Amino acid sequence: MKLRRILFCACLAVGTPTYTPVPLTGPATTYTQSCPAGHIEAASEDCCGAECTFNGTVVGWPAAYDPVVTWTVSAGKITSGQGTWSIKVDVSDACKKPITVTMKVTAEALPKVCEVKETYTTKPCH
Repeated sequence: MKLRRILFCACLAVGTPTYTPVPLTGPATTYTQSCPAGHIEAASEDCCGAECTFNGTVVGWPAAYDPVVTWTVSAGKITSGQGTWSIKVDVSDACKKPITVTMKVTAEALPKVCEVKETYTTKPCH
C-alpha cells in the first residue's frame, strides 16, 4: 500500500504545471509553477529558397488559456500563418542574409512573466 502512494505522488509531481496565483501584500502576484517553454523549427536551416516555413511549439501550456501566437521576422515577409503555429515567409528579397524569426505566445489572463518569446536565426546562404 505504501508503494502505491509513493508512485501516485511521483506521478503528480511530473504532471502538467498549474498557474495558481498566490496573493502577496499589495498588487503583486507570484506563481508557484514553472512557465511554458517555446521552440521554433525551420524546414531548412539556411532558408535560401524563395519561401521558408517555420513551425512553433510550446510545452507546458495550461489548457485553461487560449494562446495568442504572434510572429515577426527580421527580413522577408510573412505570407501566411500569422496567428497560427506555422508561418510561411517570402525571403526572395532577403539577399541571402540570416533571418531571425520570433514567436511570441500570450494569453489574456496568463501572467506576463509566463509569456513565451522564442527566437530562431537561420544560417547564412552561400
